[in-house]
Amino acid sequence: MLPDIKIAQINTFLTVAHCKNFRKAATVLYRSQPAVSLAIKQLEQLLGACLFDPERHGELSAFGAAFLPEAKALYQLYETTLHNGMSMAQGQSGSIRLGVLPSIAKTVLAHIIRAFLVQHPQVHLQVQDDNGDNLRDKVLDRRIDLAISSIWQTEPDLHHTHLCADRVGIVARKSHPWMQKGSRINWDQLSQEKLIRNGTTPLVDKTPAQGFLFAAMQVTNMTSLVAMLEGGAGITTLPWLAFPRSSHELAFRLIEEPPVQRQIALMKSRHHQQMPATAALSGSIRLGVLPSIAKTVLAHIIRAFLVQHPQVHLQVQDDNGDNLRDKVLDRRIDLAISSIWQTEPDLHHTHLCADRVGIVARKSHPWMQKGSRINWDQLSQEKLIRNGTTPLVDKTPAQGFLFAAMQVTNMTSLVAMLEGGAGITTLPWLAFPRSSHELAFRLIEEPPVQRQIALMKSRHHQQMPATAALESIIIETFKRRTKDLENPTQLIT
Repeated sequence: MLPDIKIAQINTFLTVAHCKNFRKAATVLYRSQPAVSLAIKQLEQLLGACLFDPERHGELSAFGAAFLPEAKALYQLYETTLHNGMSMAQGQSGSIRLGVLPSIAKTVLAHIIRAFLVQHPQVHLQVQDDNGDNLRDKVLDRRIDLAISSIWQTEPDLHHTHLCADRVGIVARKSHPWMQKGSRINWDQLSQEKLIRNGTTPLVDKTPAQGFLFAAMQVTNMTSLVAMLEGGAGITTLPWLAFPRSSHELAFRLIEEPPVQRQIALMKSRHHQQMPATAALSGSIRLGVLPSIAKTVLAHIIRAFLVQHPQVHLQVQDDNGDNLRDKVLDRRIDLAISSIWQTEPDLHHTHLCADRVGIVARKSHPWMQKGSRINWDQLSQEKLIRNGTTPLVDKTPAQGFLFAAMQVTNMTSLVAMLEGGAGITTLPWLAFPRSSHELAFRLIEEPPVQRQIALMKSRHHQQMPATAALESIIIETFKRRTKDLENPTQLIT
């Protein structure tokens, strides 16, 4: 049985051998000379021979001189092993096996690899492309660590992080009638076309394009498929990311009625523990925001966060307050910057700012003139437009907007109607389209009306450290910009 020799004893021996003096070695090691002498004596007992000449204090014995290169090699191996282990623990080394769809390999893979290797240059990244079914099996069998793949259904053994939706369209030569501007796709004539199936064709099942499923020709290789399409052998369907954009002869047309898409997700096993470097590659935060936040402070938040966490993948989606609330509860997003109507036991809210509500109309409207007075009694005589934020004026003098005949939920359409003089509406200040040169904003003063903007997260779901960092940046950004966000002038022209 080998003796239990500690690495500190080897280090003490190497230091004394280098200094050739026990006192000097003790100073280097920040230890007393008796402690150094005792450590050497214990090491000699474990080895079974003297390391230093008893007659010439500090000089190596014959055995010591022979053992010195072995001790140096052992200590160097210890340092290397420890350094490599700590590096792997910090995600700075190791290896990752990533599987991707061929369409991903051709589009965003280079950006992913470039960004990751800047932060983790010592990590060995192995990439292989395959179809969705094979990638799924490889993740389950631990042949790959992560996969960027399309998902057909959720599975209990796999964890999916949604990345994007990939719209499906028809692909044919540019000269094909269906590829001409203003042309209409006549699905009744689909059977008269030369159809080609490929690996993504099942996406059009139960749509007007499902005739492609019964095509006589089938091609699974993309190179061969492109050659056949360019040669005029037929037409096919493909997701947009798979469309061969390098081809000068082919065109892509979205299937619109109904829209067809595949879901692209980051896929990993729920049961296999991952290396830290793999967690760094797959690390992502899903942030939901109101559209008005997306147009105002979001850019400042993202810029500040990515300076500190350039390796984290930040997914942002905008939606209305009710949908953001549901997405946080269902774990479809991690955080949301949203308006809050009431507190809820399952959600934690951090107040960010108050967003004042006002009337929005053309600058020429009488109520938008300086010194003018809003006559609420005449509200019923105005052309009123409701929108998604109108419930904020309930039980105020402006509550007549709740019964407006016109309702518009899309902001682009709302701005167009307002600029066209179709009516007037109410909006929170953050939602006011400040890029418009034709519209003005006037606060509702008696009483003031406002919505509360808050950072929302679940009370029950544990979050990544990077998510906590994003929370802090969001809160600090709103603190710095409170004056701009909460204090619009009464009349904006």
